[in-house]
Amino acid sequence: VFTFGISYALASLSCTLPVFLSVVVGSATATNFASGLVTYIAYSVGMSTLLMALTIAVAFAKQGVVRWLRSMLKYVHRVSAAFLVVAGLYIVFFWIDNLASDPGQQRAATGFIDRLSATLTNWIGDNSSAIGLLLGGLVALVVISRVLKRFEPPADHPTAVQ
Repeated sequence: VFTFGISYALASLSCTLPVFLSVVVGSATATNFASGLVTYIAYSVGMSTLLMALTIAVAFAKQGVVRWLRSMLKYVHRVSAAFLVVAGLYIVFFWIDNLASDPGQQRAATGFIDRLSATLTNWIGDNSSAIGLLLGGLVALVVISRVLKRFEPPADHPTAVQ
């Protein structure tokens, strides 16, 4: 388990390091040290919660969840590939547009994406408590339902509800 944890951490660096650097380091350099520390703690709690929820789900459901996740893997690869292509196209478009235009001037498409991103960021910031409670409640419901499911008698047991 320890070796798996180390290998998972190393393998996930390609996905998590850019997000970590942009969120935590960007916050620490844009504001003060205390704000950066709070952002780091929030990032750590969020990542830990996600990994713990997945670990608990796999531990309780064992083969059922693993089988379901494996069956979904072909779709995950396709959807993540599509997201990467769209993100790559936007980055290329953004930099071509940025380098070709006058400094300080922003074109309509880039401005639209910036406004959309700002709107979503503000909405998430304004509703972060509700979103956190909703996601935490969802994780709690899944864990509780899996725990209760383990205590149900088998279908052929005399006390089972038919």
